[in-house]
Amino acid sequence: MTCIQHKYYFYCINLSRRITAAIEKKRFVSSATATTIISNPKDLIFACETKCTRDNEVIKGTIPLGGMGIQVGQYAQIERCYTSDEVIQFGQLIGDLNPIHQDHNDAMELDPNKKQMVHGMLSGSLFSCIFGTLIPGSIYRTQSMIFQSPIYSNEKVMGVVIVKKVKNMKRRGTIVSCDTNVYKNFGEDTQGALGLEVKGENVIRCLSGEATVWIPFVENHIIDPTD
Repeated sequence: MTCIQHKYYFYCINLSRRITAAIEKKRFVSSATATTIISNPKDLIFACETKCTRDNEVIKGTIPLGGMGIQVGQYAQIERCYTSDEVIQFGQLIGDLNPIHQDHNDAMELDPNKKQMVHGMLSGSLFSCIFGTLIPGSIYRTQSMIFQSPIYSNEKVMGVVIVKKVKNMKRRGTIVSCDTNVYKNFGEDTQGALGLEVKGENVIRCLSGEATVWIPFVENHIIDPTD
């Protein structure tokens, strides 16, 4: 471990302890400048105020704030609708000027559905949003993604993360393995199956994959008994 890694490791430990203390006081302020009152971290409804101009977005689920008590079967989800301008700005930021992402006029010539397509990597960022908001200091290690159906601008989607394995590394932190999926065409009836396979007559899975995320050491987390 290098000197810089060593310092960052202890920074994450101290950060996780401050988060734990805030949760115990039923108060939490995230790096996304959102504040909420929590009566039970396992019954999580966390309001995330993003930096863009869209309305407040809400992360729902049972993955606890700060990672304290994270265990197999817990989940988190967020709904989002990418605007045409956001898709164009993302393409400009990463240098992807493929016309199917740029504007409706150009997209109409290339896409059979005559719509502006959202970048696959932009939709995959929903998973990073979930972990970065709920567990500040967490670091992505791997993320696989299979793109199964296109997402278009102004189309509501839902990103879902489900914890499948928790590996305790003692005071070196915890490695969490998750299933990651993005869905569209869900309604009020399909939202009732939170944290499970999202099913419905019109539901479409747009993206599926798996992720492993390192989270800082937190006390009182529950270890996977099969590990």
